Amino acid sequence: MIQVQHGVIKVRHDIGTTCGVIKVQHDTDTTYGVIKVRHDTGTMCGAFKVRFGERTTGDTTCGVIKVRHDTGTICGVIKVRHDIDTTCGVIKVRHDTDTTCGVIKVRHDIGTTCDVIKVRHDTGTCGVIKVRHDIGTTCGVIKVRHDIGTTYGVIKVRHDTGTMCGAFKVRFGERTTGGKV
Repeated sequence: MIQVQHGVIKVRHDIGTTCGVIKVQHDTDTTYGVIKVRHDTGTMCGAFKVRFGERTTGDTTCGVIKVRHDTGTICGVIKVRHDIDTTCGVIKVRHDTDTTCGVIKVRHDIGTTCDVIKVRHDTGTCGVIKVRHDIGTTCGVIKVRHDIGTTYGVIKVRHDTGTMCGAFKVRFGERTTGGKV
């Protein structure tokens, strides 16, 4: 658990079996509201769960993604766009929170064989912490990078899983790319 001046960030990573289970939970507190992000990938395409605020469930083979975003107090504008399409579907979610809290942009792109997931979070003017985890085995390489610092911090999280799991990249910070492996 990493505690910063304006809230608590909890990151939990569980990886197992063929495509593994990945759970990432982020809790940021106080004036800028609560942001919880949880990612569960399992089996071939896996269940993919993303939770912003209270709760979210995702299920089935190529994944159903339900995203619920709760932002509190001063943080203004939220734009959410969901596009779901065919096989594994395309889901795009974009959140812009303004003013003092800075800007948060979240974009989820899932295509064809369940593979490409892009998540982008930008929080402004707030500092930096770097945490990097590299894990190999069957589901390939998982890299997690967290950047948090000074007052509120910039959080960058990057997940890369290869082979059967496909490429799974999640980055909270500047930019993200995800591709098939």
